[in-house]
This record gives sequence, structure tokens and C-alpha cells, in this order.
Amino acid sequence: MVRAAQPRPTETNKDAYDVEHELTIGFLAFEESYVSTVKCIPHESVEATASSVLFKSLTTSWRFQPASPYSPHATSSTSDPPRSISGTDTSLGSLAADQGPTLLSIDINYAFASPTHATIASKVFGSVSSQIMQAFEKRCLEVHGEGTR
Repeated sequence: MVRAAQPRPTETNKDAYDVEHELTIGFLAFEESYVSTVKCIPHESVEATASSVLFKSLTTSWRFQPASPYSPHATSSTSDPPRSISGTDTSLGSLAADQGPTLLSIDINYAFASPTHATIASKVFGSVSSQIMQAFEKRCLEVHGEGTR
């Protein structure tokens, strides 16, 4: 379940915004809800910090940056990588924000308040991480479609 508040622009960046989301996580007989404050800088980063008795701490950071036009990605083709408008420069700085592949870096830092929750989480973390990435990739395809070179 996700309950979102209206996005609020931040004081330091007019494009950035904060929003609160209530999330519910569950495994077997365990189900817990918590609220995360999400700070978004479009096309740069998303950082979520949980407020909950479930966690001593939980911060998830997603950072986006242009990847090398030569890097492999799901929509790679055998064609040449994108070029700048002049047609000669293929450095990352020459690519527009919507050209070429994107490098996504994800950092998840957490500590459960309960040793029981920590033990359960350690047994399923790999599976949960994989599900998070699959859901993210699916949503990207729904919103943006397949990339092109």
C-alpha cells in the first residue's frame, strides 16, 4: 500500500520536491507499515528515509547519470553509439540527457530495530533486492518505453 501526500517543492531547488509515502512490507506471517520521506531531484536522484519503529535506520538512494554510449544495456543494438550534434564527439558531456543509456546506482542502508526482523531479512534480502530492481525496470518501460540508440 502506498499513500502519497502532495509533492512539496524544496527550498534549495525549484524542480526538486519532497513527498511522504506509507509502505507496507510483509513476509510469511510478518507485515509492517512505515512512512518514508522521499526527496526527488528529477533526472538526478531519489532518496527515501524511513520513519518507523521497525527500523533503527532505513535510507535508500537512487542516483542517475549518463552511462558510456558503449556500455551494454537491454536495448543495445549493433549500430554505432549516439553522437553529438556535430557528429564527431562521443564523450558523455556531449550527449543530451535523454540520449544513450543511463547508469543507475542504488544504495540501501538499513538496520532493523528487532533482532527477529533482522534475521528474517537476512534470509530474503537477495530475493527482495531482485524484486525491487525488476519492479523498477518494469515501471521504467511502462513510463518511458524501450530505449533507443
